[in-house]
Amino acid sequence: MILGLFGPDDSAYIIAEIKVPRLNAEGTFYFEMDTGADGTALHLRDAIQLLSTKAMRRGGAEGWGRIRKRFRLLCNPSSIGGVGGEATYFSEPAQIIFTHTDGSKQGFLFDLDIAKPANRGGNRFKQQLELPSLLGMDILSQFRVVMDYSKKQIFLDHS
Repeated sequence: MILGLFGPDDSAYIIAEIKVPRLNAEGTFYFEMDTGADGTALHLRDAIQLLSTKAMRRGGAEGWGRIRKRFRLLCNPSSIGGVGGEATYFSEPAQIIFTHTDGSKQGFLFDLDIAKPANRGGNRFKQQLELPSLLGMDILSQFRVVMDYSKKQIFLDHS
């Protein structure tokens, strides 16, 4: 069983590790469970973290320049529509890894959508930074999903 948690706004979150072998990048992220999303998406704040493993060591503006170079390595752009309109994402082969309550790990190979950043400093960029990453139906459909608001419990079960 994989436990989740409720955020301050009562949104349901699951913690998972992401590995993107082609970019030699990995990290652990909070994903908001979204049954209305077809795919799993890493939004800007988490995408920066994923891509900045080595780039941010020097910090400052130079650090952002290095991260932009890492974003340029992304391939397969596509437009994805959602509640807020259309946005551009890059599809990358990835692995998502969950940790069960007994300590065992379970992984799935899938295509991760990584958000393309707007111009830094603009309103759109700031809005992108506020979006949580989403765990979509491509992954959620692999599980029995239990969200019990009265008991404040969320879990995924893969039988």
